[in-house]
Order: sequence, then structure tokens, then C-alpha cells
Amino acid sequence: MKLTNRVFVISIDAFVYEDLEKVKHMSNFAKILDGCSMVKNITTIYPSFTYPIHVSMMTGTYPDKHGIYHNEAFMPGMQCKQWFFMSDSIKSKTLLEIAKDAGLTTASVFWPVMGGVHADWVIPETWCYDPNGDMYEAFERGATKSLLDELWPVHSSVLNWQKQPGFDEFAVRCSIDIIKNKKPELMFLHVANLDLKRHYTGMYSEESLKALETHNEQLGRIIDALEEAGVYEDTTFILTSDHGHTPCKKLMAPNKLFLEQGFLTLDSSGNVKDWDALAVSVAHSAHIYINPYKTNNTFKEKVYTYLTSPEIMEALGIERVFTKEEVEQEYHLTGDFSFVIEGKDGYAYQDSANVPLLTIPQTNDYKYSISTHGHLPHKGPKPPFILKGTGIKPNIILESANIIDEPVTIAALLGLDIPDKDGTVLECLLDK
Repeated sequence: MKLTNRVFVISIDAFVYEDLEKVKHMSNFAKILDGCSMVKNITTIYPSFTYPIHVSMMTGTYPDKHGIYHNEAFMPGMQCKQWFFMSDSIKSKTLLEIAKDAGLTTASVFWPVMGGVHADWVIPETWCYDPNGDMYEAFERGATKSLLDELWPVHSSVLNWQKQPGFDEFAVRCSIDIIKNKKPELMFLHVANLDLKRHYTGMYSEESLKALETHNEQLGRIIDALEEAGVYEDTTFILTSDHGHTPCKKLMAPNKLFLEQGFLTLDSSGNVKDWDALAVSVAHSAHIYINPYKTNNTFKEKVYTYLTSPEIMEALGIERVFTKEEVEQEYHLTGDFSFVIEGKDGYAYQDSANVPLLTIPQTNDYKYSISTHGHLPHKGPKPPFILKGTGIKPNIILESANIIDEPVTIAALLGLDIPDKDGTVLECLLDK
């Protein structure tokens, strides 16, 4: 049963329920909130990291099915790691693909890991690893080329590499043109200026409030575009997010201890040269890799014993050490790692080994900043899931749901189903 003709989904990265007290007084947020239905607190996945979460928001599955468990690929020794920009890394079927196969017109702008996805119009979230590189070439790899060639001459001047707010502004301008000229029946947009400001200035800083005001202005232009296209009244508008933040007060370097234990070696530049065990930061948590080509189960047990010893747990601020089997069973997370360490409140982890064990948060990497994520799903403020328009009962408020329920519910609005899904339809929100 199809309950709506069109769905527009916007994910404002790091937007949380607590923000509603601020944005309910902003004109365009208020327009969406008036009469909406809502899940106040969405439980995200583990790790609470943008790219894995947005894949779960697109597939209705956990990382153990869709296969994306970090923003960046595992590339030991590399300072600049490759991000998962392209959808061919995803093992689950995406809602965009399902909708297009069902005959709906589909669009994705800056939705993470959607480069090259099977959709009608795609502008991927991507960038050059070199700030002075060719940005057109970076976008071309995952975009609908005819669309990119149409929009690039008009809007690319606002881009300054991946710096905000120009990065979001490009996405919003492209989205507005797509809405007006293509009128997609299912469209996804991701913006991230709020997340950046929260990383470097704190959850509720003045800069974060200004970012919310910018997103309010962008919402207004998107609503205007939907109205100008004559489809606003025919559209179910969905506002959501991926994660909250919690403070980072102590930045730890587990690879410093691994270096001292002889688990890894460095080259003359201080980069990893060779490794038997290696920690990879997920901000408030870290994945621990054991080199399968150089070690055996005895060494793996040695590393586990080392990590779980009281003195090392205390030294690194570890709340828990998960085995791969434990974290898959409890949180549906799996990957090429052997263990996951979760930090106590206020602790985060960095990749470097050639540094002091404890440093203060930095601004050279989002994972190492004063406010970050990557923690267990129950921690910190949580995003809302806000729905308004055709197919939605008005003024229904739920206390909680799971983030994997979101795409399954969106699919139900369009009369679609996601195969092999982990989430369930939030039936009580739907007006049948």
C-alpha cells in the first residue's frame, strides 16, 4: 500500500533531540515541526560514525550485513586514508536501488557512500585528498555525469575543497535545482556543517548555534523549491540525523604502547613500517587489528590478555574490550579487526604511535577533537526522526526507536519493502 507519492529526506549531521529547544523558534524548522510526528531518541549503530550509520539509514541493516564499519578504509601506515565514497563497497541493497527498480525517480546529494549508486541523479559526498586537487574529477567518479556537467558550471564556485559552509552550500544548491527541474519521487540529502562545528567548538557552543541557523536558512530554501516545483503538499518531509557527540578530554595513543611492546615498528618519519597488532581510531573507540600473515592465535591471545590487564585498561581509559565475536553478537558489528576497545567517558583514541601516551584533543582530525562520537549507541544525546506530510499521522510522539527502522518505514510509505532488513516499520506513525 503506497501512502505517499514523494519523500524528501534530509540528514543534518550531529543534529540531536536537545536541539529542538533552539530550532523550534527558527522559522523553517518550526514549519516542519508544526504538526509533525516524531521519534525523540533514535538509537544508532556501533560505532556511532557517520558513514556506517548513513549506510544503515539507507539499507535498514547493521554493519555485519552491509559491510561498512568505519568512515575510512583500513590502510596501515598511511597518513591519508581512503574514505568509503562509493556504493560498490556496500553488501546490502539500498533503498535508492529498490525504489529505482520499482520505477520511482530517485536522487541522492551528498548522502555518504552513495557514489555511483543505481539512482537517477547522484551528486556524491566526496573530495580530493589533496586540497589543491581537481574537485570536478573527484565528483565525476561517483556522480551522474550529465547532472554534474549541468550543475558544476553554475554552483561549483562555492566549493573550497571540503571546507564549510561552502561544502554544504554546494549540496543545497544542487538539491534545489534537482527538486525544481527533476522532481524526484525519493530524494536524500546530507549536510554536515553542524557536525564540524561541534567537533571543534563543542556540542552547544555559539558556533554550533550559528550552524543550526545556517541549516534553518537552507531548510527554507529547500521548502521553497518544493513549493515552487508544486510538490510540497505531495511530499512527505523527513528530518533526521546520524549521531550525537560526547566530550573528549583525554586523547590516548594505544599504538604508543604497542610500539613499546614490540607489536609494531616505525620508519624514520614516525609512520608504521611493520605491525603485528595495530589500533585504528574510531574516536571514542578503536578497532584492534592482528596481522593474520605474521601471527597466530597464541599472539592474538597475548594481545587480548595485555589489553584486558587492569593496568593497561586504566592507562588507556578503556571501559571494555570486546572480542570480535562479542561485538558482533551484542551490536551486529563485524570487520577485519580482532578486538574493539570502548573508552570511558571523556576518552578517545588516536592512531599515532610516535606521540605521548596522553595528549589533549586536537583540531587536525575530527576523531581527535574536543567533541566527538564513535561510542556505544546508548551514550550521549541522540538524534530525532521527524516526519511530516502525506502518509504520516500528525502529532504522534514516540520516545525511542532504532535507526535501522527509518529506511524500512520510508520504504513502507512508498509501498516498498527492503529485503533482508534488520529494522521494522514504525506502523504507529503511518496514516493508512
